[in-house]
Amino acid sequence: THVKQCLEQISSLLVSAGYPKAGDMGQGEEFDKVVGGLSWVITSTLSTPLHISLSTLQQASSISTRISLSEILHTTLLQMEMPFEISPHQIQGVDAPALLPVVRWAVKNFLERRQLTGDAILNGGGGVEFKKL
Repeated sequence: THVKQCLEQISSLLVSAGYPKAGDMGQGEEFDKVVGGLSWVITSTLSTPLHISLSTLQQASSISTRISLSEILHTTLLQMEMPFEISPHQIQGVDAPALLPVVRWAVKNFLERRQLTGDAILNGGGGVEFKKL
């Protein structure tokens, strides 16, 4: 199906950017892998951490937590001047056709940034900042 093809392309893009956890998306794991990969790409591009608590990631199975994570990503993407329309509920629901151009754009920005700055980004610049609550 079209959705499955989009998920496979998202997975391939994230893996090619250096986020191997996005490979082989299984049923029910799409949110974790797409949000994790997108968070990693954004953080590596900006060289500043997204402030996501460890307990939030561990509890990502609840709808309210997924919505919160999706809103953080959405806000960050808007701050990065992403040229595509996407809403937090599309991120939370893993709307693959809507997410594909966003992931393409984010990975392209990441690769351009890495080319400009060398591998310094991959060697300690950026990351997801975990806070204990």
